[in-house]
Amino acid sequence: MSQTITYQFKNSRNQTFSFTITASTTLSTIPSSVSGDTVTGQGYAVTKITGSIAGQAITSEVGTGGSVQSDTVGNNGANFDNTVFPATPSGGNFQGGTGSSYGLDVNGLEFTVGTTHYNLYEQNGVFMLYNVTNNTSQTLTLVTSNAPCYVAGTRILTSRGELPIEALQVGDKVVTMRGGLRAE
Repeated sequence: MSQTITYQFKNSRNQTFSFTITASTTLSTIPSSVSGDTVTGQGYAVTKITGSIAGQAITSEVGTGGSVQSDTVGNNGANFDNTVFPATPSGGNFQGGTGSSYGLDVNGLEFTVGTTHYNLYEQNGVFMLYNVTNNTSQTLTLVTSNAPCYVAGTRILTSRGELPIEALQVGDKVVTMRGGLRAE
């Protein structure tokens, strides 16, 4: 099974950047690739990246499509690219932060437009598009996204027991952070 997440951004020149990401719904544990580093996380491997940057089509994903991979830029061995992370502290940010509420982290998504290699990422709430080929970057403003607050398979404690998020129904009572039940 797969899940589809879309993002639309604008840059300072009001150009549109659109991305559609297809990712696995199987949560993978990601071990660190740096000797002596014990950091791990959990994420969903990206199997396809499509879209456009200022009208130019994305031509391919960089890396090993469909499997969680180490950073291909080469200077951050414990980082992982082309993985969508849940919005939890275990997700994605291997520099000690937390997963992004939009599924991206500081290591982002790597892809090409023609012969130019890019990395789209979020760090400290700021979205960046890094041009790996030319060593330049630009800040992007998120316009829309359907990135889930809870990704498929996330277990939620309800009055009916622990259920995957996709099994919740209108009127289900969920346990709140304070331990009470609440229906929305």
